[in-house]
Order: sequence, then C-alpha cells, then structure tokens
Amino acid sequence: MVRAYFDQVGWNSVPANPEASHISYVVQVAHKGDKPESVNGALWRELFSVFADEGVVLISVALDAQKQLFRALGFERLAIGEVAIWGSSEPFEAYVLDLRAIGLEPWIEAIMAGRRPPRALSPEELERAVQAALVHWHDDAWLADSDLAHSTSVARMAPDHIGAEAAHVAVGRALERTRASAVPEQALAYRALESAYLSRTSSHERAAEELAVSRTTFYRLIRRGIHGLAQALQRT
Repeated sequence: MVRAYFDQVGWNSVPANPEASHISYVVQVAHKGDKPESVNGALWRELFSVFADEGVVLISVALDAQKQLFRALGFERLAIGEVAIWGSSEPFEAYVLDLRAIGLEPWIEAIMAGRRPPRALSPEELERAVQAALVHWHDDAWLADSDLAHSTSVARMAPDHIGAEAAHVAVGRALERTRASAVPEQALAYRALESAYLSRTSSHERAAEELAVSRTTFYRLIRRGIHGLAQALQRT
C-alpha cells in the first residue's frame, strides 16, 4: 500500500523524518465485550483526531461493508491488487484520503449532506474536467455530476454552492481573476473560450470571425484558454 501511494504521488514526497510526516495509517480496532457501543464510540472519537490533522490517511480493509463505508467517506482505492491475509475470504483493499487538498470542513459538510466529498484532481485531470464541463456548460444535470463539480478546486472557489451552480460560479470567478492579469494573447484566449462555450451566442466559425482569427487559431486559443483556466482553478 505504501509503495502504491508513493508511486502515485511521487517518491520525492516521502517525509524527511517522522515529525515532518503528514501521513497516518489507521489500524482498525473494535471492542466486542461490555458496552460495545460506548467503547467503540470512544475509539472512533479518538480516531477522528487523525482526520482533524488534515493530512493523508491510509487504511486497508477486507469486509465489503467496510469498503463501502470508506468509499462513502471519500477514500479512493489504491492499486495494490488482491491481497488475502489473516485467512480472510475477501481480499484486502487499500484506500487513501488526502485531506490536505479537500480540507476538513468541506469533507465533513459533504458527508453530513449525503454528498460525496470533493476530490483532488491532478493538473492533467483538472484540465480534462474543465474541457468536458465547458462542452456540457448548459446541461445542468450533466454538470452537477461532473468531475469538475465534485473537485476540491470548485469546493474552494465556490464553498457556498453545490452541483452545476458551484461549477458555474467557480469557473466564473477563476476566469475573472486570471483575466485581470492576463497578457493580450491570453486575454484573447479567454474571449475565445467565452464565445465558444459560455455565451453560446454564435457558432465557432462566427466567433472566429468576430475575433478576426482563422479557425485554426481560434481552436488554438480555446486550448490555451482551457489550460489557463485549469491553472487558475488549481491555484485556488
């Protein structure tokens, strides 16, 4: 599990010493003697301090009910293959939750509201999510369930909104901020982006004519605008 995690995030992120580590491994403990509800409740309260540190939490589980629980809590499965230990009839699976990117409060709020917690996207994943969201910009049902709407970038940029509205607000705010300091060519890229997807007032061909650029240049500007917008969301 540890190898799988650092293969994913990069071995250069290994903490220099225990004191500098932001990573915790949760060992499952359960009490089956007297007053199991009270004792297990106390154990879970102690366990919650690990989450309050807003670090990385690793865990391995075997029972299907446990796997469903930690998936519902926003943990993501690590690719370790099937591992059977302790004579278990079900293979163990490894999971990770990175609260550094999500934040404790957005994580708790999502769980309490019955929503999946926001997910941290890599720069490449975020750029693909932005592009897909722009293509479906006027389809609220699709957008509400999109990777972008459920990303930590949108959660941070639009903390008081959810679903399609959160994606709309976050993209609008990110675009406004990055456009304020954009050089002329980048500003033109954002204008192309708005014409192509956000305003939806004309075809791509007509939008290219209005910007006085060729269709090839127009699509190049769109790609540049998407990249810049994703970077702006990543920096939030």
